[in-house]
Amino acid sequence: MARGARYASARLTLASGEGLVLYSDGLIERRDEDLTESAQRLATSLSGLGATVTASSVFSAYERADGSDDRTVVVLRRL
Repeated sequence: MARGARYASARLTLASGEGLVLYSDGLIERRDEDLTESAQRLATSLSGLGATVTASSVFSAYERADGSDDRTVVVLRRL
């Protein structure tokens, strides 16, 4: 957090069966790729996983060649 920065808060209600994936920038940042393209590729990888999305499956589906940055994933699913 930047000193003195203000962050907006938001609420999200997930319907039964819906999920949310939170990830750090280290998962998708690549020196040779635009960040928007990389985020889209992650979204495509996640959509292919369907209801089986877990933090481990996200790492497997979106393998990074450069593991020097932080990689954090949190997966939530409402049953």
